[in-house]
Amino acid sequence: MNTVSARRYGISDDEIAALDDYEQGPFDEREKAAIRLATIMSWREPTGTVDDDLLAQLQEYFSDGEILELAMVCSVLTGMAKLLFAFDLADKEATCPYNPPDGS
Repeated sequence: MNTVSARRYGISDDEIAALDDYEQGPFDEREKAAIRLATIMSWREPTGTVDDDLLAQLQEYFSDGEILELAMVCSVLTGMAKLLFAFDLADKEATCPYNPPDGS
């Protein structure tokens, strides 16, 4: 949830604010399906899986190759974020939920 980069790439503040409740947010159904996948692939859903319902939703808007590509990008970004945070190589925004308990 890098808000600085999101804004740079054209994501509005309304869209950023709506991500915690994206089902009610200003997103179309294609975007919601992609956000569902990204949420499952993220640290927010450590036990999440792509079930038949989500797969069917994704297949309404994306080819199987596009779904695989979206999942791979999510997994690489999640893994890179973990690496950067584990080695303390990235500045974390105040809103980052992965700050150490002492706040450093």
